[in-house]
Formats: sequence, structure tokens, C-alpha cells
Amino acid sequence: DWTAPDAVVLPCGHGTLLLGAYRGFDVLSRAGIIDAVPPLFAAQAAGYAPIVRERHGALGTTEVHADGEPETPNDIADGIQISEPARSDEILHAIETSGGDAIALGENIVENTLDDLHRDGFYVEPTCAVAPALLRKLQDADVLKPDHDVVVPLTGSGLKTL
Repeated sequence: DWTAPDAVVLPCGHGTLLLGAYRGFDVLSRAGIIDAVPPLFAAQAAGYAPIVRERHGALGTTEVHADGEPETPNDIADGIQISEPARSDEILHAIETSGGDAIALGENIVENTLDDLHRDGFYVEPTCAVAPALLRKLQDADVLKPDHDVVVPLTGSGLKTL
């Protein structure tokens, strides 16, 4: 009884993880094993979000604080600070075809999520926290429901940051 998750939330720099997920789900869908490719949501770092810029324009690449001030570039998520992904057209196609989106995240939500992950026993590196941070943001915006089956890969060990 194969089923795909309701969504997949991934960090996105060059997009290799997102493209691999898309290609795998696409093969399963075309083979009739799953009904459809789940929506793929790409988490990018504010200030380094070319996929977000392509989808939403320049205003979509910067988070805004509650006081209305723009967030500075997200320098802690250095693993996805990619200005020109080699396969941006393929990434955009995968996101659009799957019904997903790309969102830029500032340092504050990523740092808070990283702290939460560490407290919960997941010793991950900062870039890894962008995907769970985006999940939180999508749930807060009611895009994804708490009962949805969502896959969020934790992509890097905190030992890399020592």
C-alpha cells in the first residue's frame, strides 16, 4: 500500500537533494506506484535565494522582522549560500510541477529551530535547520497541517561545525 508523503521540505542550494527527491517521486508516479509527486518545498537562506527570486521577485528573498525591518542575509546557513545554482531551471520545474514553493528564511527562525533541534537531541549543523524552520513556517501559515505526513531530511551533523 505505497503512498507518498503529503509534502517534502528540503534545504536548497544547488538543488541536488530536491532534484533527487523529485526524480525519484516522478518515477514512482509514472510507474503507478504512487498517485502523484508530493509538493516539494525548497528552503533557501535570505540574501542567497535565487530560486525564491525567480518565483516571487526580489521582495520574496528577504524576511521581515515584526518591527518591519528587513532581515540581514542568513549567514549561518552557509551550506546553501548559492547565488547561481547550475540547474535552476530544473529546480523551478520540479517545484512548479509538484505544486510546492521556495521560501527564503532569515537567521532568527533558523537559529531558533537549530536550538530546538539540539534540545530535542538532534545535533545538526546550522544549514540543516532551514528545512525544519520552513516546516514550522508552513504550518504557522496553515499551508501544511499538523496531521500531514511531511518528510524533512536532516542533512548534516553538528560535528561539522566544531
